[in-house]
Amino acid sequence: MPIENMSPREDAPDSNYEGDPGPRPDRKNELEAKRIGGLRLTPAEETELERLRAESEMPWKKDGSQ
Repeated sequence: MPIENMSPREDAPDSNYEGDPGPRPDRKNELEAKRIGGLRLTPAEETELERLRAESEMPWKKDGSQ
């Protein structure tokens, strides 16, 4: 099917729209690469990286419950 005949589904999730509640899946890798590359992370990025690491190690704790 040619691309011009394809239209996005109304119910399809769009991770690029503003206000998307979820982090980009590659955000953790992006921050770690920045740190490994010798660039300094801002305090907010450091906090976000720690949170993303914790979530990837313990996905059941995403909502803050135990």
